Amino acid sequence: MKIKSIIKLTKNNILSISILICFVNFVFAQSVDTLGLKFISNTHTFQNNTLSYRLYIPQNYNESKSYPILLCLHGAGERGSDNDIHIVRHSLATAWAEPEIQKKNPTFILAPQCPKKKKWSYTDWNKGSLNIDTLAIGKEMRVVVNLLDALLNEFNIDKNRQYVTGLSMGGYGTWDIITRYPNRFAAAVPMSGAGDPSKVHLYKNLPIWNFHNTNDKIVPVEGSREIFQAMKKSKFKVLETLGISEKKINRKLRKKPIHIYTENPEGNHGPWEPWYNYSKLHNWLFSQVKEKRIIK
Repeated sequence: MKIKSIIKLTKNNILSISILICFVNFVFAQSVDTLGLKFISNTHTFQNNTLSYRLYIPQNYNESKSYPILLCLHGAGERGSDNDIHIVRHSLATAWAEPEIQKKNPTFILAPQCPKKKKWSYTDWNKGSLNIDTLAIGKEMRVVVNLLDALLNEFNIDKNRQYVTGLSMGGYGTWDIITRYPNRFAAAVPMSGAGDPSKVHLYKNLPIWNFHNTNDKIVPVEGSREIFQAMKKSKFKVLETLGISEKKINRKLRKKPIHIYTENPEGNHGPWEPWYNYSKLHNWLFSQVKEKRIIK
């Protein structure tokens, strides 16, 4: 399933678009539920803290071959212990399990579930950017990192092709984990989150494609803007795209940018579904391979 465009409402097409949205949501729900069944269910404990998680193992997994892994960090609305809602509510994890994507880029997909009232990053979501030096790493994030290590030992996973993405609370979590472990990941895709602008030097050689809506009322867009302004001040070559015109983005992607910031002027909190089903994002992510680099 692909969602290829955002349609602008007018007085003449509200009814027809409402019907279309209902149909797309119905198809989307069926697709997510079906793909979600392909994720095994398990738990992982580290330092007396336990997280539920779902794991997609590539079809016809061959231990003689090396595979990438994608860590998917969900938002606040998917917290709990059912080990299900974070899989079926959004296509955060399931989009990458689509048959055509797996056929081209077979990959492990890890989707841990954060317990209720906990966070991937213990910061105030209403304040935008943050100072990570004042925040200790959360217990939940420690479990996630240890789980990643355990999977790397259990399966033949390419350490140079570890990826991370997250939405909303998971967007904060994405910035958090790449800041604390800047040498671990080959690329990151945070959505509707924020991080620490003073740490952008850690991302000089780390490909990041960040998404945020201008009118986000839950997580201020300033958090994303401040990080990418800091990147530009540090003379990073940042590709900025306004809106979600695929034609324009496709043209700019030919330059193979390392850092991309996409801000959508329409919508409130959450540009997630169209982008997680965007083939160019998939291609961009899987083309990234971590190289040895020194972080100062």
